[in-house]
Amino acid sequence: MTPSIQLSETIESLIDDYCAADGEVIVVPTEEVEEPRIELETRVRRMAIYRGSLKYPDLQPLVQLRSRGSVDCPHCEGHGRIDLPGIEPNTIVCYCGGLGWLEQEELLNEARG
Repeated sequence: MTPSIQLSETIESLIDDYCAADGEVIVVPTEEVEEPRIELETRVRRMAIYRGSLKYPDLQPLVQLRSRGSVDCPHCEGHGRIDLPGIEPNTIVCYCGGLGWLEQEELLNEARG
């Protein structure tokens, strides 16, 4: 089924109204009664864009490239995935989001907890 031009325009308008923050990563809570908000944490934003690019390849140019100061993720040892016996691949998303690296200050922030 293809939506009519009018319905397509309505959908676009609703999306524009909902996502007023151009280019921002929006967190839409699904388990709490909370308003959508702009994600401010750099690691989470980078992870969301990367994970989104796996589903929507057109987002690939937005994926942050690894900087010289970054380090291999200690959780996945730089592989970008955590494989456990008996668990479907890609079920567990690593702290790095699958990129295999973190910025040094992110490791320090994680350690401080």
